[in-house]
Formats: sequence, C-alpha cells, structure tokens
Amino acid sequence: MGISLKLSKALLKGNAVIGDYTGLLRPTWRRTVRRRGGFFTGTARLTQEQLTRPELDQFVRDMALAELQEMHGGLMTWQGIILSMVYTRNGVPLVHSAADNPNAIKAIYTRTFDNLLTNGGSESGAWTAFNSATVTQSTEWKTGGVYSGKIEVGDTAIRGADVQASIDITAGKAYRLMGQANCPSASWRVALNRTDNDQTLGFYSTRGRHGLMPVDAQIPASNEYTGEVRLRVTSEASAGTIYLDDLVLKEVDQPGADTGWYSDDMAITEYGRREDILLLDTLSDEAALGAVQSQLLGRAWPQIELPRQGSTQKTDGMDTIDITLAGPWATLNWLYVNSFGTLAASDHVLAIRQQCAAFVNKGAIMPNALPYTIEAGAQLRCGDVLKSICDSGEASGSDQNFWEIGVGRGRNLYYNRVSPDLTYQIKDSQLLDVGGTPIDPWLARPGWAEWRDLPLGVRSISSRRQHDPRRLYLQQVEMLPPTAEHPKGVVNYSVDEQ
Repeated sequence: MGISLKLSKALLKGNAVIGDYTGLLRPTWRRTVRRRGGFFTGTARLTQEQLTRPELDQFVRDMALAELQEMHGGLMTWQGIILSMVYTRNGVPLVHSAADNPNAIKAIYTRTFDNLLTNGGSESGAWTAFNSATVTQSTEWKTGGVYSGKIEVGDTAIRGADVQASIDITAGKAYRLMGQANCPSASWRVALNRTDNDQTLGFYSTRGRHGLMPVDAQIPASNEYTGEVRLRVTSEASAGTIYLDDLVLKEVDQPGADTGWYSDDMAITEYGRREDILLLDTLSDEAALGAVQSQLLGRAWPQIELPRQGSTQKTDGMDTIDITLAGPWATLNWLYVNSFGTLAASDHVLAIRQQCAAFVNKGAIMPNALPYTIEAGAQLRCGDVLKSICDSGEASGSDQNFWEIGVGRGRNLYYNRVSPDLTYQIKDSQLLDVGGTPIDPWLARPGWAEWRDLPLGVRSISSRRQHDPRRLYLQQVEMLPPTAEHPKGVVNYSVDEQ
C-alpha cells in the first residue's frame, strides 16, 4: 500500500474534500519534514498531458490555499496548503501566490515634526532688530538658499535680533533648535525665552569661539511651561558680527512610533488574519499612515502576477502548473507574538499556540520550566519565536537537552524533548529502521541515525550517546517522487535544514 493525495477546500471555507488527486500529483510529489517545523514544504506539477487547458485554468482559479492531505491507509503522513502556483500558459508564466498577502499592517517609525520657524534662514526678509542692532539679509556666507541672517553690534551693549517673536510650545515635550553659524567676532547667545517673563528655556552660546560651528539647543521634556516663546540672538556684551542660516526648531524626533494596526476585514474573513509590520525611517505621522494604507491596498488580496515582459513570438510547449505547498507551520509566521515577559518555555509555547488557534491546534506539549524571556514590544513572528524556544533546550543540561517543535497531522502543534534513542541506521545508502528493514519514504521523520558503513576508529571518551562518531541527527527528511528503481519513492535526508 502506498499513499493517496486528496485536496480539500481551504480551512476557512469549510475544508470539504474536493477530490482524490493521487493519480495527477503523485508522479511529481515531493515534500519535507523538519525537526523545527514538522510538515514543512511540498511541491508538485500538473501538465497539459494530465488536464485540459480549461481544467488547468480552473485549478489555478480555485485551488489557492486549498489543503492537501497525504494519507497512508488511515494515517495522515503529511498535510499542507497550496501557497503558490506558477502557471505557464502558452509559454507565459503567470504567478498566483498567497505567500505575501498581509491583511493587517502597521508601521514602526521615527516620528518627525514640522519646523516651527517660518524664516529660519532669513530668506523672506531680515529678522527683527533687538535693541538697535544692525540686522540684514546677507549673501556673504550661507549654507542654504539665497541668504543668511547677519547681525552686527558695534558696542558692548546687549543687542541682537528676534528670529521669531512667537512660537507655541507644550509642556512635557522636548524641542530642539539646530542650525549653522559663522562667527567672525564677539560672543553670541541663541536663546529660546518665554514671552511672558523672558525666562530662558534653552540656549546655545558660542562662548567666545570664532569660525564655523553648529547651533544646537534644547528645551527638555521636563519643561512644565505651555505657551509662547521667542527665538532671540544677542551679543554677549561684546562688539562683533555673526551669520546664521538654516535654523530649525521642532519637537524632538520620537523613535518607536507606532501607527497601530490597519486591516482589511473582508480579506481577514476570507483568508484569516495575516500580519506585517513595516519598519520605516523618519516620517511624519501622516506619511507613515499613508505608507501603511498603500501597502494594505496593494497586498491584502492575492492576485495573479502578470509577466513583466513578453514576446509576440509563438512559444511551443505544453501548459504546466508548478505548485508550492507549505505545511501548517507557515501559518505561525502570519502573526506577531502578542505575549511578552518571562515564562516557562512551554508556557510561552502554549500562549503562542492559543494566539494562532485559527490554523493550529494543540498537540503534545511537554512541560519545560526553562525561563524564557520575550522582550516587551519586540516585533517577532510567532514561528520564529517558537524555533528560538526550541533551540534554547532546557536548564538541566542533561543528555536529553535537545528538543523538537513542529506542526504535524491534524494541524497539531507539538513540543517535545528528542529521545537520544536510535530511530534509523544508514547502510549501503539505505535508510533502515533499527531492525534493518527499509523505511517507507512516507513514514520517514527526523531522528537519530547510526551510519553503519563508517569504519570503526577512535571513539569519543564521552559516555553520551550523541557523541558516538557514527551517530548523526537527521534534521530534515524529504520524500521524492517514485522512480522505476524506487517505485515507493526516494528519501533524501540532511543534518541541516535546507
């Protein structure tokens, strides 16, 4: 008895059986199982030799996210969903993929704010003189635009200019003044003062230094004043000249700003919730929100991707559909973790499984008291966190400190310690059970194997079975299509996740 392959409607569409596709898919069917992930990926191909063009058209149209079940008798040996199809029709590849279609999106970005100065470069006119200083627009030195602001004082009286007489600020917010200065002579002070009592909330002083220098002053977030301030530049009891340009005053950029989730509820109903978090640069709130909404509009619904180039030349060859499937593990990375803090590793596994309950059921989850911390606010996908938990093992450091995690039959999430006992022996390029019987390809799973063809040599002085040089752990096993020589199929195995 071999295997059968049947297709069912997508889980959220009732999961009713569509039909038996063994005869169509088995000749090209291959799939993998991993220690970290369980049922992982699968591929198959349909051709015009098997189905007519209208039937191929209908398959592409109807089978996105359909579920495939591989059965051996009454035992489910693999399970997954059709994630993408490349339909080569008349020689033109058409890609129908549901692999990257988030329907709930938000952005993390650095929030930036408007410049509160309307004439920080003296472009629209000379600044207002304070106490009879000479204030003009200048082209003698500048860093941007046509002009800079020039202030001249001929004596030791405190004189200068008001760059802007009225600027609204709010208590509890930090503000930063930046710009460029060229100070040939004297000492100068650039200050942000309250308009009601002239109290200085933030200032920059040249401290008698001459030459080119940046201006940098801040009003700290600890400021308790809400009201108006003025930006005034004054000499510090000395005669001389200063040029200022490109002055900018704005609320301090806020890293870690979050737009919150925006979603397409119809797409969620159709396909289940699928999240993406955009990590953006420095933007205004409006620009970040616009980016989120643009991404949501363009990505929430799977669409056939048309070719980017083509030719009028007739192409020979039959139509084909190359099908890529993903095991249920893939659905875990459709969501970001929403539970944080330090818990026992197995408790985190249970919490994440519950978060992903729309597509993943609870299987055998072994208790593991290892304290595991998920940093608050971390932008981490559920499947990636579960792999990290698996890799962390347990605190005991015992011979059995090696774990597996995955989603298997029935879409059940399991998390268990890996037994150090042998599962296989490898002899004469054959994968055998411990009794020496060849393994049916559809029953092969990750496990410990002993390489029986390895010549005996120096052995490890360690008493741990894992350190036996003949032993290796098969992290991934893959069943390939049957051949004339191997009518049941071929098993590829790897000590790495390919």
